[in-house]
Amino acid sequence: MNDTSRDPSRELLLARDGLLLVPTPFDALLVTGRDRVSWLNGMVTSDVAKQAVGSAGYGLHVGKTGKIGAEVWIHVGEADVLVAVPPGRGGELAAALDRYLIMERCEIAPATTPTAFTLAWGPEASAAVSRARALGLRGGVAHRAGLPVALVSGAPEGVLAWEEAEVHGAATRGRASTAGWERTRIELGVGTFGVDFDDSAYPQEAALEGDGVSFSKGCYLGQEAVFMMQERGHPPRRLVQLQLEGEAALPTPADVSQGDGASVGRVTSIVGRPEGALALATVKWKAARPGTELSVAGRKAVVTPLLAVAAPAAGQVPTA
Repeated sequence: MNDTSRDPSRELLLARDGLLLVPTPFDALLVTGRDRVSWLNGMVTSDVAKQAVGSAGYGLHVGKTGKIGAEVWIHVGEADVLVAVPPGRGGELAAALDRYLIMERCEIAPATTPTAFTLAWGPEASAAVSRARALGLRGGVAHRAGLPVALVSGAPEGVLAWEEAEVHGAATRGRASTAGWERTRIELGVGTFGVDFDDSAYPQEAALEGDGVSFSKGCYLGQEAVFMMQERGHPPRRLVQLQLEGEAALPTPADVSQGDGASVGRVTSIVGRPEGALALATVKWKAARPGTELSVAGRKAVVTPLLAVAAPAAGQVPTA
């Protein structure tokens, strides 16, 4: 097995240049019936209707107010649509969506057989999906944080066998360690539901409007609130990446302050690195522009461009 756990920094290189396998716990929901795609397309922010059979996608379920109910990874199959959601939220999401089944000829329910999932990050994702399908597994490629991501699922023993085959003797493929993936996701700017954002956040607050929201598709639940925030305003807060002085991590959550010491947000994830600690933090909108200098536990922290909001155009007055 290709063990990356002794060098967590190498996992970022695998995700960017090869393939990083991240076994990921999800609850599995199945949508079946003739109207499965069109109905689900009206329930999530991504454009499921444009997904080809066999493809995967990343999106969000939002409520009527536009706030995030759940992240969803969606695989369109021949006879059903598989929806992967954060663990413990599958039953709740199925019940919530079932209320919107009126005249559509489809149904949504938790999968009845044990299902394991792996997200494989990197440019080798498509080849990995082909190899997974050859073993009888489901697989498709989505995109997240600027990278192709293979969503592979199936019986736990089958997924494990595929993982072992992927990493065996492969220089460009490896399985993530816990510490390595934590560092990698922070480097990539991948927030975690329940850690960096929750169901009180809008997609734009969690910096997910680029990856998980279609602004050209038809109507969906919560669309008006999400669209209006994008086109005519902004959220009060934003998830950003911070570069800190000093290489050591610090306990989270940690307060983020600016100028006179007034609090402008909090750090939710952080990793220590020789080149300087890196963090994800939710801060007030005006503090979320690239290059903004902040302070965390007395250490200088600068907003990087990765997740930051765009700077105002010349002559434009920043809004509160």
